[in-house]
Amino acid sequence: MWKWNFLCWLINFLTRKPRKRRHHFERLSKRVSVELDQYDEAWKVATQYSKTCPPVPFESHTTSNMAIVVQGPVVCRDNLTLETLKLYRGLFANQPIILSTWEDASPDCLSTAEQMGIHIVTGPPPEHFGPANLNMQIVSTRRGIEKAEQLGAKYTLKTRTDTRLHSPHLGDFLTGLLKSFPIRSNDMQQERIAVLDHATRLYIPYHPSDILMFGRTEDLLRYWSAPLCIDNQVVLAPQNFGELIQEPSSEVWVSEVWLCRHFLEQLGVTLDGTLEQWWQLLADRFITLDRSSLGFFWPKYNYHENHALSENDEYRNLATCSFRHWISIAQMQMRPSVTIEDLEHEKINAILAKAPAAKMSQVS
Repeated sequence: MWKWNFLCWLINFLTRKPRKRRHHFERLSKRVSVELDQYDEAWKVATQYSKTCPPVPFESHTTSNMAIVVQGPVVCRDNLTLETLKLYRGLFANQPIILSTWEDASPDCLSTAEQMGIHIVTGPPPEHFGPANLNMQIVSTRRGIEKAEQLGAKYTLKTRTDTRLHSPHLGDFLTGLLKSFPIRSNDMQQERIAVLDHATRLYIPYHPSDILMFGRTEDLLRYWSAPLCIDNQVVLAPQNFGELIQEPSSEVWVSEVWLCRHFLEQLGVTLDGTLEQWWQLLADRFITLDRSSLGFFWPKYNYHENHALSENDEYRNLATCSFRHWISIAQMQMRPSVTIEDLEHEKINAILAKAPAAKMSQVS
């Protein structure tokens, strides 16, 4: 590794101008890609997203009565949050945009956001952050959605300060999806909740993604009404898939499952913990959104790999539910061929021992 570090240091040392330095690193990257391609068994494709607000050729107006909630701490790296808000001001030109963050956020950042016409909601963090900062997410999200309700928004798009959407006309697209696929329930939930495909797990019951959500404002308020964790208990990393899919406890805690279970129980759903029920709930109450449709980018973890491990991810027990999967489940009544009992002794992210979804109910 020291040789590569030395090579990078040498380029930085010999090249004074940043533009020239970037040019050299780009040429080195392309050359390494060519060499790697000779030995690799897979093609690698890169996608570029501008760090600064890309130009919006024209303001994107929508007929949907909606608000956009951007929740979490202001991300200063690459000025990510402010540049994202600037982009949203063009993509959602006639819709209220709400930044829900903490009271210790930079006054300069908040002032800049207010000058863009952003609604600012701040407050103190919870006493206990909770497992994986769950309490922090619940509090900032709930404050933002409550502000959306005060502003009279029928729908709310909940996003995060460390993510970005790039696609235009998202308001009409998201509202149109909910209109095209009416909810299949007759209880308090008004319409489906649209969730991101990334982290919506097919084989972990009650695990929709909490990174991004779109739905009726009252539905999202109910979803994010889960009680806070009472202390900062030490949560152990699950050692096998069985520990990952068990009910939240003092030792193993999956935030997405905690939120979803509470939401469904508030609606009177009796949960049995089976994959069969989870897929039926996906079909009846949710709809998944592909990242590509939203122009979604999350510069976290190993984003260079696009948050995917390999081309056979959908055959693993951590498979996510794409819109293609959702259509097959909701419209073609596809059902899982594996059970919780089949999976509980497997390693995390293992290849499924059986075909994941070979059973197809008869469709009239």
